Parts: sequence; structure tokens; C-alpha cells
Amino acid sequence: MLMPFLYNTATALADAMTPLLSRLPGKAGAFFRGRRGLMRQLLETDFPERPLWFHAASVGEYEQVLPVVERIKERRPDWPVVISFFSPSVYEMKHRKTPADLDFYLPIDTPSNMRRLAAHIRPRAVLFVKYEFWPNLTRALHGRDVPMYLVSGIFREDQAVLRYGFLRKVLKRFRLFFLQDEASEKLLHRYGITQTLVTGDTRFDRVRQVAAQPVDFPVVKAFCGRKKLLVAGSTWPADEKILLDWWRRHRPADWKLFIIPHEPTRAHVTDLLQRTNGEAALYSAFDRQAAEKDILIGDVKGLLKYVYRYGDLAYVGGGFGRGIHNTLEAAVYGLPVVFGPNYQKFIEAKDLIAEGAAKSIGGAEDFEEVMRTYTDDTLRRRAGERARAYVEGRAGATECMTEVLEKELNKE
Repeated sequence: MLMPFLYNTATALADAMTPLLSRLPGKAGAFFRGRRGLMRQLLETDFPERPLWFHAASVGEYEQVLPVVERIKERRPDWPVVISFFSPSVYEMKHRKTPADLDFYLPIDTPSNMRRLAAHIRPRAVLFVKYEFWPNLTRALHGRDVPMYLVSGIFREDQAVLRYGFLRKVLKRFRLFFLQDEASEKLLHRYGITQTLVTGDTRFDRVRQVAAQPVDFPVVKAFCGRKKLLVAGSTWPADEKILLDWWRRHRPADWKLFIIPHEPTRAHVTDLLQRTNGEAALYSAFDRQAAEKDILIGDVKGLLKYVYRYGDLAYVGGGFGRGIHNTLEAAVYGLPVVFGPNYQKFIEAKDLIAEGAAKSIGGAEDFEEVMRTYTDDTLRRRAGERARAYVEGRAGATECMTEVLEKELNKE
């Protein structure tokens, strides 16, 4: 009973201290500012009757579930849909821009908040995405006999939700787990959780949707000209140091470099400009003179998943920190992918390496060797074809999932 007590004490304190914590700078402050007076606002909101409720923690999870939301609305337009978010990054980007009838911040997971929220929304069902397991929210929903599902779930032995009995109880409350792979299914079965179905990962469907959109970025076209383009996406300082050091020493005459930081804050962008010694242009201030530069810095959000289409090679950042970002956004366009050493938690990264469509680097020397390979047109194109084929061969999770969901929910 110690773990539930500690969890509920921590969430209660966070909830009570929201007015104070909202003064913090950065993301932490934004998280709490979005939750000032939130329960009162939600209880005064008219939710649609018996909606399907999707919960996505952040931008990646939202992108992952979006194909399911859109397909459900196509198949069952009579079912209203609401979406909740946890992270301020996705809420600020997507608020009122989703296909849902209503979207909102998820309150802090206290027993009182979640009992009142579940009673007010009265959902037909709730679909969580990938890693979302909220003890008090799932308890409140389970107590009201609301069926819960997990979209594109993936499990590893070291996850807290499997290691601690307090959290494993949460898994017992789910009606069905839609899983990315058989390894996750076998792992859950070992713990006596057998309500599983392997359907694949909806991210493959989402990146194919994005790649098919007829968007145009004249700035990127003008910057590339007739040269090949290395797109470095979702980069952090450790990634950028390797990229820029290599660029100074080995810059190929027929290539250009487009760096899109994960956090394009003014301070970060200014630092990047200084490190390029005037050789870079800003996307937001692009002009004819900037087109002569060899490096472009993406200083606005929302570019990356679209501009990979102009690339010839992708570097995906985050691998020298907590973990790499989305490699599929590049692979769908037939780009070989390079990333840092912290990729073990990402099955698609391991698969791309096994397919000969990606390479991991441990530092500057590795990157030099990889670039000797990928600046060879024949070797790069061969790897890119394998990347595209990998994505195409794993599409279809959305259709499978929505068919099952419709049958399941028609019984309700």
C-alpha cells in the first residue's frame, strides 16, 4: 500500500501547488499554467454525449493516434470524439486544430479529479496511446464500466508498469491492448495479461499520410538548388557539434545542410548561428543572398515531417541524450537514416539497421565513416530504397485496429 499512498500524495501536492508552480519558467511552468482552474473549466464544459475519448501524452503520441481518430470518424460519424493531452507542447500546437469535437488538457491524476472527470464526460470508451497508464483515471473509468484500450502499445521488461505490482494492476483494467509486436504480447502474457492483439504500429500509416500530402516549401527548394541535401532533424547540441565539426572538415561541394533543432528557441538558434561562423541562413529570414549559404537553420516549428521529402540523407537527433526522435518520418521518403547510440528502445531503429537502411554512430569518427558511405550515390540510394520498403511493408495497423474497435463498441 506504500506505493499508492506515495503516488496519491505526490499528485495531490502537485495539484494543490499548481498556482505556485505555474510561475516556473519553461515547460514546467507551462504545464502548471495550463492546469490553473482546469477542473472547474472542464466541469463547466458541455462535452458531447458518450464520446470516444482518446488520450495522447505529447506530439509523437498524437501523431501516432491521429490516423485512428480520422478513420473512426469516417466509419462512425455518429460517434463524437474528444482528445486529451498531457504535454503543453502538443496542447499549444494542436488545440482547436484536431479532427475531434473537443480537445482539452488532462488534469493531474488525483482520485478526486479523475472521479469527477469520468462522471462528467461519461465516455463510450477511452483509448490511451502507447505508454499512458494513469492509476486514478483508469480506476475511475473501470469503476464506471468504461472499456479502455491501448493503441500501438509496446512493452519492455524494464518498464515501471511491469516492475511494480501497484502499476501492473492498472493493466488488468484494460479491455484490449493493440500491440506493435509479438515480443510485447509474449511479455504481457508472462504477467497474466492476455487481452492482447498484435496489430502493428499506426505511425507507419501516419508517415505515409504525411508523405502523400501535396505540400510545397519554396524556401527549401531555393536553398537546395541542384545540390543534395542532408536534413538533420530534431537535433540537440551534441548532435549539432558532430554535424558542424564534420561539415567544417569534409564539406562535400555538391551537398547542403539543413539543421532543424528539436527546440528552436531564440537562444539555441542564436548559438547555432554563432557556431557556423556566418555560414548559415535562417529559414524565417530566407532571401536570395541566403540561398548562397551552405547551411540552413529551421527556426520555426512544424517543418520537419514535411521537408524530409527534399532530402537525400537524414540525421535524426536525440541519440546522445534520452533517445532518438522519429526515424520513420525520414524513412518514408526513401532516405537512409543516421542517429546516435541511444536507440535501443526503438524497434523501428533496430529494424532499419537490420535492413541496411540506417546506421548508428557513437561519435565523430563513426560519423565520418558513415558519411563516406552515404555520400556515395549508389550506396545511399540502395539504402534509401530499403528504408522506403520497410515503411511500406508495415502499413495497415490503423485499418485493422478500427475494424476491431467498431465491432467491440457496437456491443456496448
